[in-house]
This record gives sequence, structure tokens and C-alpha cells, in this order.
Amino acid sequence: MRHYTNNDLQQVADSIGLSPEERAILYLLLNSPPLKSSDLLARLNIGSRQQLLRLMKKMLNNGLITKTGQGPSVKYQVNNVSMAHFFMALDYLNRSICRYDSSRLSDYKPNQHNLLEQDIQQEMRMLSNATIQKGETLNDRIFKRMIIDFSWSSSKLEGNTYTIGETEELIQKSTRSDKRTPYEALMIENHANAAKYIVQYSKDIKITPIEIRGLHGMLANGLLSNQQGCGTIRSTIIEIGQSAYHPASNPSVLQIQLEEICKKAVAIHNPFEQSLFLMLHISYLQPFIDINKRTGRVSANIPLLKNNLCPVSFYGIDEKMYINGILEFYETGETHTISRAFLDSYRTSVQRYRTALNQVHNLDVDMLSSRIVPLLINTVISHNKRLSQPRQFITEQLKRGHNTLSSEIREEIVQNVLQIIKNLDEIKAIGAGIPLEHFKKYKKIMN
Repeated sequence: MRHYTNNDLQQVADSIGLSPEERAILYLLLNSPPLKSSDLLARLNIGSRQQLLRLMKKMLNNGLITKTGQGPSVKYQVNNVSMAHFFMALDYLNRSICRYDSSRLSDYKPNQHNLLEQDIQQEMRMLSNATIQKGETLNDRIFKRMIIDFSWSSSKLEGNTYTIGETEELIQKSTRSDKRTPYEALMIENHANAAKYIVQYSKDIKITPIEIRGLHGMLANGLLSNQQGCGTIRSTIIEIGQSAYHPASNPSVLQIQLEEICKKAVAIHNPFEQSLFLMLHISYLQPFIDINKRTGRVSANIPLLKNNLCPVSFYGIDEKMYINGILEFYETGETHTISRAFLDSYRTSVQRYRTALNQVHNLDVDMLSSRIVPLLINTVISHNKRLSQPRQFITEQLKRGHNTLSSEIREEIVQNVLQIIKNLDEIKAIGAGIPLEHFKKYKKIMN
């Protein structure tokens, strides 16, 4: 949590028009544990309890403070989320400089502390479970969708102007748009290479500084003025645009902190918390000369892929919310804004994956049904008698080379074939690739 200076507090108080008495309450609560109204009265020069309660009601209404308990046990404290929002609404030139705070990492206890609120973790789990059913695996269609969406979305967050269609052409056909710069094309290609790498080797990848540096090397390839910076811990000072945050610059500190980030990440049990932890702390540390946020976004997918969960592509993410959330974490340590941007993007990602999975599902049903229908008809013709158990015939056909199909899809194919056979007429038979004379023989036997 940020330590707000007197200048910070003065700026916030001025921006929201706090009275001298309200400022005194704010200053006291920021530097104290939750306090009762009697404690506030004893420490502040406020005339009466009624006057204090009027002031507290106003501060509760604007969200600056919260209260817990009831009756005489009510205690008040600063709403850190609202305080961070008010603070970040100030011009960054008016916010006091803040430097890298290693205590955020050292104080974080895996599986005890959370950057991602429990309700968000639970919703993300339900979203993923609703798309990838138990026992299923992520398939090529999902991975292709993820690689294209991620490469486009993450590049767009860096100002890349490629459209989603142009990105798909570039990744699938190596066709570069003549409307865009070579730098933009290379940025997307590097994203695609990094995404393909974590998709292909997710089960083998260990969350280590070497892997993080290697991912940075892929993302930075050809994009840095000095290629020696690819995957290399920086030794120079960098600045963050539109922010009062100044990252650490000692390479030894950066190396030690990156190692600690990886150790803590590995210890986290929940893959969604692990995902946001990697994204935020790699971005916050800024271990490389450039391309730190991109490295954080790629790394965020490693825990999800390892656990066969839907990855996050950042497709449809609210860019302003994402940037504000990242800067808010840099300067205040609050994760409220970035968590919600992360969740919103995950919802969109999952919906696109669900659509892709449904397309695969429907394709399997239609393709296998279209193969079995002619086999069934030809079997009836060759034996010159009705099938006594058409369901059993269809089921036996599905056992031949289709052992990976789920029981649900098998049953859907059975029902689909039975329905096709029931409604088959001359036109539909020809459409199914069955010669008209064959169909007439089949109908004669069945009648």
C-alpha cells in the first residue's frame, strides 16, 4: 500500500473539496487502525458527536471512508480503493514520486494474500469450466484463436494499428499489410511466436527467470535499438510515461526481485491468482529496457495453460481501464481496477473460445454423421433387409477410429443420424452423396 505524503493528501483534499474538519479525519484515519467515533472525537477538535457524524456521513457517501460493525461498535477506516482512485485522478505531475517497493513482494504470502478478489477467482473458474468440460482438452481451434486474438490485442495495447483481419492474414499466411509499418508487423509476429511457444510447451515450462527472460527475448527480437537487450536484465534507468512511478535501476536488485517473483508465483495454488500475480509483478518490476508489460501478459497465460484452463487473450479489454489499472498498481498497490479489466477481458476471451469449440463440436457431429448415413444405407442394400438395431450399427461405426469422442458427442451423432435417416427423401439423399437408384432400393427394402 502506498504511503501518501502530506502533499498527496493536500492534493486529494483540494480536488474533492474537503473541509478542514474532513481533512483532519482523513489524515487521522490514514495513519491509524479503524477507529470508533469516540476515538475520533477524543483526538480531533470537533465540537460535538452530532457534528462528527454529519461529517462522517458525507465522507461515507463520497466513498472516501467505510465503516464496519453496528451501534456503539462501529469503526471507521479509509476506503483504500476510493483513495487510490481519487489520487490517480490527479495530474501525474502533481503526484509525489514513488519508487519500487520491494515490500509488496516480500510481504505477499502465497495462498494467504490475494491480488485477485475471491469472487473474481470463482467467476473466472466458472467461466472456464463452462467452456472446457471436465475430461476435455484444449484443441487446435482454441489455440489458433488464442494466438491470433492475443497477438492482436496485446499489440494493440502498445499502439499497434493492425486490424484483427490483417493480424490473421499475417499469422496464418505471412502476408504483411502494406498499410502498416514493418515494426508493427514484427511486433505481431513476435507475439505469435511467444504465444505458440507457451501453447506448445506449457506442460514443460517452469516459471523461472530463465523462461521469463527467454519470453522477453522472443517478444523483443528485432524491436530494440540494441539487440543485446533481448532477454537481458537492464542496467539503465527507465521512466514510465504519464506516471510518477520510478522503477528500480540496480541490475542486482532487478535480478533478485525477478527470482523472488518466480518463486512466489510457483507457490500460488490458484492459477488465476498466479496469472494476475505474474502479469502485475513483472510489469511493476520492469526488469528489461522495454517490452515489460508484453512479457507480463504472455507470462500470465502459463498458469492457465498448465491447468488446461481457457487462456486470456486480452481481446476486448477496456484499454483505458487496463492502463489506469496498471498505473494504479504501480503507484498505490491497489488491484481493484486492473482486476476488473482482467475479468472483463477473460469473459470476452472465453466467449470467443466457446464459439470456436461449438464450431468444432458441430463440425464433428455433421462430418461423422455424413459418413455414417451412406454406410448404413449401403449395409441395408447389401444385406437386402432392414437393420434391426440401427442405433447399435451407428455406435459400432463410431468406435472405429473415434475413441477420443466424448459420450455426449457420440449420443448426439447417433440421434443426428437417426433423424437424418427418418427424414431422408430423394433430394436429401442426393445431397448426402447417395445415388438416386441406391436410395430407391433402400426405400423399397425399408417399406
